[in-house]
Amino acid sequence: MYKPLVSIIIPVYNAETTLDRCIKSIIIQTYSNFELLLINDGSTDKSADICNYYSKSDSRIININRTNGGASAARNTGLLEAKGEWIIFIDSDDYISETYLSELMCCTTTSEASLVISSPIRSDSGKIKFLRSKLSNEFFCGTQGIKNFLLRGLLIYSEPHSKLFKAEIIRDNSITFNKDVIIGEDAIFIADFLQYAKCIVTTDISGYFYCLTNTSVQKKMYDYSCEFDWFNKLKLSYLKLSHLYGLSINSESFWIVLSPLMNRYLYSVCCNKNISFFQKKKNFLNYPMMISFFMEKDEIMDVWVVSQSLY
Repeated sequence: MYKPLVSIIIPVYNAETTLDRCIKSIIIQTYSNFELLLINDGSTDKSADICNYYSKSDSRIININRTNGGASAARNTGLLEAKGEWIIFIDSDDYISETYLSELMCCTTTSEASLVISSPIRSDSGKIKFLRSKLSNEFFCGTQGIKNFLLRGLLIYSEPHSKLFKAEIIRDNSITFNKDVIIGEDAIFIADFLQYAKCIVTTDISGYFYCLTNTSVQKKMYDYSCEFDWFNKLKLSYLKLSHLYGLSINSESFWIVLSPLMNRYLYSVCCNKNISFFQKKKNFLNYPMMISFFMEKDEIMDVWVVSQSLY
């Protein structure tokens, strides 16, 4: 029976404490026709040695060294080198169950799938729980199907992990991660991919274990000008997607992902100790579209919290 090649891309940066567990979980997969691309993004710890060790011990593992450029640039390097018909992204601090690839690949044989989305599990200090509500086994095919996918608020599954991507769509449409964006780049990639998807499959498979670490970029606050720029880049991608499927950018479907980035911008302004009270007020009031966007969605508490720090 023919088994398509799956390209697994892992960006690696100073992951010596978790990388071994991650790689071992892949090596033991019951689905064996894969290539594992370890993109060492200029690590300064022992990560490079670990990548080198496994690439020498298993012909399916490819070790690629590059100067540090961030996770997006590392994933793009992996996309350039990937030869598989399907692509999976795994973070170096996460791991997968032994049957994960087999179960995901089974979802591609029953439809003209472009994308398979599974239910990630959060693993935190030994405690296991679902990252979000567990998905059900459904197909969203054709224009109306994908429109229904968006209307159901499933854009919240906006990270690249716990998904199986049709490589042909990525290659034919030159879809890449925006390396200039640190927060929201995953959601931009998904939005760009969905513009060309023919059929989305959701599954209750739950073999991806997501491990939130203290070094996660999501926990960091960046300069408010960067936060605002990243919000706008995601909004632009969502505008294209909303126009394609005849939806409003202000609908709950897009708001569910846009609002956290907007919150980040507002709080980055309010919490910045290097700008004056008047500068904070100016930066907030300079963007009335944000205020109106909040009010349209009845996010009164968010606006109230911000206003208290300004007046």
